[in-house]
Parts: sequence; structure tokens; C-alpha cells
Amino acid sequence: LLVLPIGIEDLGRRVSHSGSDEDRPDIREWERFLVLDEADRVLDVGFEEELRVIFQCLPKNRQTLLFSAMMTNELQALLEISANRSYFFEAYEGFKTVYSLKQQYIFTPKKLKDLYLFHVLSKMEEEGIRSAIVFVSTCKTCHLLSLLLEELDQAAVALHSHKSQSLRLSALNQFKSGQVPILLATDIASRGLDIPTVDLVINYDIPRYPRDYVHRVGRTARAGRGGLSISFITQ
Repeated sequence: LLVLPIGIEDLGRRVSHSGSDEDRPDIREWERFLVLDEADRVLDVGFEEELRVIFQCLPKNRQTLLFSAMMTNELQALLEISANRSYFFEAYEGFKTVYSLKQQYIFTPKKLKDLYLFHVLSKMEEEGIRSAIVFVSTCKTCHLLSLLLEELDQAAVALHSHKSQSLRLSALNQFKSGQVPILLATDIASRGLDIPTVDLVINYDIPRYPRDYVHRVGRTARAGRGGLSISFITQ
């Protein structure tokens, strides 16, 4: 029986460990595999310095595995650079949504979007919707909607990249536990979240790319469950 120790960390924490005190055992000596999940996001959001530090610390003869839901220009460039030394596997069926997802849209004047949003959210309990994620395009919009719903006594938490890691985790935990039924989020929440109680996804802002739409609405109707997505289309 071969027992392999496995460490799972975010990039920031891994870098801090790389610079930890000298008396601590150096786990880098036995690290033979580096796995980057959501590799397209890691390479896209400015982790170059963190990756450089990690690569310098790890053994040169390690095996590196990149996993991604899509092929981006950054990943394609990496593949071309290491084409003679890498193995590439792709399973692509196009951008698809599941049959159990009901997709709707609302035409609305831009100045009435907030009114429509509050109306939909206020009907959640009546419609049997346990929790909802509202996706927006910018951190500023996310923050402003959070303040608006707070003034209207509508319980909600916000999740975006301008918040500290501790505040993001706190917001996510409140939403996951059911303390707060509404999560306002940028695309930082469009990947990797699997919360069974999410019955509704609202695109307050339409995403720029089709793949982002698929990722967003994919937060509901998971594992055979039903779900509803509503997109606000401004006139």
C-alpha cells in the first residue's frame, strides 16, 4: 500500500508557506506533483508572482497537471511552448445548459432594473425558492446593490474581489448555511460553487461571453435538480 500525502491550498497560502520559518519541516522536498485546478482563472487573474515563487520552490522534476473547464489563450500558449513534453486531453461538447434548467428573461428599462430585481427577490418565499444568486458585472454594482437591499430590509450578502478573503469566506458561509438567502456576486462566484439550495440565478447584468452565461446559470439545476435563471435585458 502506497500512501501519498496530499496538500490542498490556495495560491496565497502556498506562497506564505514557501517563505515560512527555517525550523519548520520543508514539505517541498517530497512534492512531486503540482495540480492547478481552474487553471484558466489562475492564469487570468494576476497570480504570476505567486506562481513564480511556487515554481522556484518545487523540484524541477515534478509533474504539473492543469485542469480547466475551457481552453483560453493563456493555456493555449502554455501548450504550444511545451508541446513536445506535454499530454493534452480535451472533452468538448460546446456550451450547453441542462434540460432541468428553466431559462427566462425580462426586458426592462435600465432605470427600472433595481425595481424589477427587488420584486423578483421579494417573491422568493412565495414561489418556494430557497436561495438565489444575483450576478453583476462589476464590484461597484455588487456593493451598491448590497446597500440598496440593506435599506429595503432584504437580507443579502455580497461576494466580490474587492473584499478581503476573510470577508468573502464569511459571506459565503452565511449563504451556504441558509442564514442569508441571497448572494450578490461578480463572476468570482460563477465557478466552483455547488450549493444544493440555489433554486434561482439572476443575471442582473448580462455577461460578456456565452461561456460566462453557462457558468453562471450552472450554479442552479445541478445533479439532476431543477432550477430557474432570469436574465435582465435592458432596453
